[in-house]
Amino acid sequence: MHDLELLLRGGVVGVALLLALLFWRARPGTALAWTGALLLTGAAAYALWGLPQSPGWPFGVRVLLVGLAAPTPFVFWLLVRLVFEDGFRPRPVHAPWFLWMEVCGLSAMALRGVVPVEVTQLLTLGFRLPSLALIGHALWCLWRERTDDLVERRRMLRVAVLTVGGVVAALVVVAALLVRPAPDRAPPVRLAESALLFTLLAAAGASFATVHADLMPDEGEGRPRKAPPAPVPDLPDDDAAALARLDALMTGGEAWRNTGLTVGALAAQVGVPEYRLRRLINGRLGHRNFAAFLNAHRLEAAATRLADAAQARTPVLTIALDLGYGSIGPFNRAFRARFGTTPTEHRRAALGRTHSETIAED
Repeated sequence: MHDLELLLRGGVVGVALLLALLFWRARPGTALAWTGALLLTGAAAYALWGLPQSPGWPFGVRVLLVGLAAPTPFVFWLLVRLVFEDGFRPRPVHAPWFLWMEVCGLSAMALRGVVPVEVTQLLTLGFRLPSLALIGHALWCLWRERTDDLVERRRMLRVAVLTVGGVVAALVVVAALLVRPAPDRAPPVRLAESALLFTLLAAAGASFATVHADLMPDEGEGRPRKAPPAPVPDLPDDDAAALARLDALMTGGEAWRNTGLTVGALAAQVGVPEYRLRRLINGRLGHRNFAAFLNAHRLEAAATRLADAAQARTPVLTIALDLGYGSIGPFNRAFRARFGTTPTEHRRAALGRTHSETIAED
């Protein structure tokens, strides 16, 4: 049993490090690459830390392994948000989660056997409870946005891959709450954990080559989001007719104003099956998320109204509320992400040009 566990954990380390390298090379230097590589490196460190010999290793080695493994639940949460929420970016407000898990994990390891056992148990609990909360929130995010996802492969993998990974990670944390620390667990428990980790990483490795293009979109971070590409002109008659009906509904009919509009409801209005409308919006119009597709129309309408001299005295907040935004903050952020400028700056520039052209004509 011991040899089999060593073999499995060695396999976990090898596959995890190889996937970390591939993840990094797919989108080098991006937040997505850093997060994916850190998660996989943390999985390798966790596999080594679970060996019964690890408490006897040099202190520096143990600090390295625990330092890499401790924030893994937080990194998993971050990766889920980056992959499945278009436009999500790590922010300074997220850093305390990372620091808290590092401090608790490293302190519990360093003080083991030095302070009363109740202290290390409290530190361990302070690490594991936030881990469960982060994993639970990641799974909730996967479930919450499942219907809006327009990327077919990503939509299928949403539950099939990352939810399985989340459930396994949650099981590891729950087991840690109920059982002894990883190196002290019974051989059958360690063997089962090793087999789960190896199976999960092997499945991820087998599918990586076919899914990374959809899961890792080639978008520059921190730059204004470009407008989706124009529809391809050479389309089958059925697709062209469906896109024409969709455009008429969204522009002339302003279907995007309907509160609670879903992909299924819009597909019924267009007169096509839901799966086909998803493919058209994603493949032909370039949108990866249905909410983003609706917001694009709202923002275009906002830009038009802000550039209208007849509405120059209408407050920006009034326009935002009229177009379905609950407050000015989300509207400003969405407008800047789409156009690279604030609504006020856009209005000033547009009305300034209009005024100059009027003087020239006079």
